[in-house]
Amino acid sequence: LSLPEKTKKYVMLNGPDIYVSKDKNKWDLVYHANWDLKQIIYVKELDKYFVTTQDYDKLYTGSNLENLELKSNLTGVPYPKEIKYIPQLKKIFIVGDIGYVIGYENGRIMFSTDGENWDGGFTIGGRNPINIYSVAYSDKNNRLVFTGGNNNTYYSDDGGSVLYSYQTMTPYQKILYIKNMKKIFSCKASTEDGSYWLYLNNLELQDFEYSEDSSIFVGFKNNDCYISFNCQEWLKLNLGLDSLTSITKIKYIKKDKTFYIIGNISNNYCLIELKLEDNTNIINKLNSDSDMTLNLSIGINNMKISCSEGSIGGVIKYRQKYLGV
Repeated sequence: LSLPEKTKKYVMLNGPDIYVSKDKNKWDLVYHANWDLKQIIYVKELDKYFVTTQDYDKLYTGSNLENLELKSNLTGVPYPKEIKYIPQLKKIFIVGDIGYVIGYENGRIMFSTDGENWDGGFTIGGRNPINIYSVAYSDKNNRLVFTGGNNNTYYSDDGGSVLYSYQTMTPYQKILYIKNMKKIFSCKASTEDGSYWLYLNNLELQDFEYSEDSSIFVGFKNNDCYISFNCQEWLKLNLGLDSLTSITKIKYIKKDKTFYIIGNISNNYCLIELKLEDNTNIINKLNSDSDMTLNLSIGINNMKISCSEGSIGGVIKYRQKYLGV
């Protein structure tokens, strides 16, 4: 699910089909591909959509969704785990793997400035096959960080031309750079530069998103949704979902200030909205007896507490450690 600025319509991928909608109630089929589609992004600077497929070396591009062009035989473009545009570098990154090849090399990172010519072609591996799962860019360190299998974090300080690796116990799910915290997060760990990961929880969420507007993480595991302010203390949300509902993905759309939980009910897709409105917060869905704890770190710590009406009661405990006289 996405809301490209150009279309002003919601866009949804379903197998080989692309649907659009103005109101999220009625969906119109606008394109049928020859391959199952995986992820879509719109790059405003290029006025182009980029749609990855489930297959190797194939990518759909175009300035409108009705007339996409299949780009095939793109040497090095992997089976995609993620496609992401990094505006600071003006580059599109596709990360994933290229399947089993001789030599056991597996993981692949590619990037492009125009969507036509792809560079990088890093093939990462060994006897243990390695996938590259996600990429994020840290403004604080001017560094690209990639997470992969086999307990590796990869990074680049020059936009992707030279790649280095850390042998660390890294999270291998999606990662996001949270600007107001100046850290890269997975759903269970955080890092400042990719060299060291601080494990925050063992919840093993399947997917998560973050709202810069409200400083809130929302994620899910199986059919349960959770909320957090620090990615460490996760509290279960009571959404009253039907037992037949199966959650498949979560997406935050900034323009709507809404988390969209994509689900499936008896083979029919459904959208569940967690809308963040001005002066309100979805924390009101928590039990009134909820106990939230904050683990502050050395340096600047920011907290945002808001209440639409009434008051919030609580106790903040802290310990200040002084060094020297």
